[in-house]
Amino acid sequence: MSSTNRPGHSYSYTNNWPYDLEAGNVMTPKTMTWTGISVALLVMGVAIAIWVQKKYNFESKAQYQKDVPIIEPDTLPITTSQRKTAMYFALVMVLFLVQILLGELMAHYYVENTFFGIALQNIWPFNLAHSWHLQLVIFWVATTWLGAGIYIVPRVLRREPVRQGILVDVLFWALIFVVGGSMLGEWLTDLGVLNKNWWLFGNGGWEYLELGKFWQYLLIAAMVLWIVMLMRGFVPAMRRKDNQSRTRLVTMLFLGAIAVPAFYCASIFIMPDSHVTFADYWRWWIVHLWVEGIFEAFAVILTGWLLVDMKLTTIKSTIRALYFQLILLLGSGVVGTGHHYFWMGDHSLWLALGASFSALEIVLPLSVGSLHPLPGLPGHVPQLPV
Repeated sequence: MSSTNRPGHSYSYTNNWPYDLEAGNVMTPKTMTWTGISVALLVMGVAIAIWVQKKYNFESKAQYQKDVPIIEPDTLPITTSQRKTAMYFALVMVLFLVQILLGELMAHYYVENTFFGIALQNIWPFNLAHSWHLQLVIFWVATTWLGAGIYIVPRVLRREPVRQGILVDVLFWALIFVVGGSMLGEWLTDLGVLNKNWWLFGNGGWEYLELGKFWQYLLIAAMVLWIVMLMRGFVPAMRRKDNQSRTRLVTMLFLGAIAVPAFYCASIFIMPDSHVTFADYWRWWIVHLWVEGIFEAFAVILTGWLLVDMKLTTIKSTIRALYFQLILLLGSGVVGTGHHYFWMGDHSLWLALGASFSALEIVLPLSVGSLHPLPGLPGHVPQLPV
């Protein structure tokens, strides 16, 4: 696809990407044109976003004001479910460490095809180390959000939901089962032991979606259980009438959490007999929209909620800032997925739009709402990004 010309055209299905003179892949005029357009949109987008932010005051205002008594954060006792989330973050550290070690192992494979002369490639082939290395980042990042969501439930509800600790244990061991089972299945597939039903229990073969369909279904079920755990604290808090602004903030956080398992469901559309263009389209829903979009949206909302919960920013200003940031994030990121559509043979317009909107994705960190200095406090610092 990267060297075969499109019918009736002088450039390949991937618009001559990657650049390779021997394959006849040279930069096309359209590539130059849209590169210039994307850079111009980036500069213009940054200017417009900052102007809109300042014009309409889309910033999180500090709760602390001059000559106003400081509001101390609510002091609530650590509950059983919150204490048990330590297991999740311990698991995150273990998975992160293993991912680093696998990266080191692959570095040795690149250089010497062994590990200090030990033929570990006979036990852990390069493809397996690569699959585990990519899969573990999905697992540990997802686990951090699951643990964070569980931890804040008692703070949202202002008490511990009944038997919440039991559900925390069930979800934790479900994660252990999915992580361990999927990695074992990928190992057996790469060693040639698991040949029948490989796509269910073994290595599915798609980068970042190596785990088989059975493990994907279990991961979705685990995330649905997570949503149920959040519902037990979030829904009663959303029904409160005493503070409508705080209710809206909790609702935003809950909707962001629902999007986490919802968008991962795109993975179930990829089957063994799916055409490469169809499968790769849905795969980028996971890699780009789920990991780089939905996770970021949840992180932005969670950060806003934490600032309000710690009495650092006002609720109304934080909600306004969150809406502004989510528009920038999803408005650029959703269309920006098109910059991955090299292997689908689709119209080159999607590559152009994807490249242009991907350039705009940098607008978000450049124009996020800012936390004002804390007047009246000694040693306060200049404005910090939220």
